[in-house]
Amino acid sequence: MSVGDTREEVFLMIEDAMSEWIQYHLDLGIIVPEPQEEQIKSYSGKFVVRVTPGIHKELAFLVKEHKVSLNHLVTESLSNKSGIIKSLKETIEQLALMSS
Repeated sequence: MSVGDTREEVFLMIEDAMSEWIQYHLDLGIIVPEPQEEQIKSYSGKFVVRVTPGIHKELAFLVKEHKVSLNHLVTESLSNKSGIIKSLKETIEQLALMSS
């Protein structure tokens, strides 16, 4: 257990504990993977999407019809599609395991 009097001491102790943990596992021959870039990168939650004027017009009509913002409509649509894709991928993986 580590205790620090200042924020800086706490962070130094955390870094030391992480280094010791990694070294211990390496000494045992356990592979410690490098951090993935995705784990390091932070996401702002913002990105620009260009669409055709026709799609923009359709979205504008949907926004008015459902009385929501364009941001809300697009976020919900992307979230739903992402969930469907994830579910299909999991199903395919399960079917592959069952057939092996």
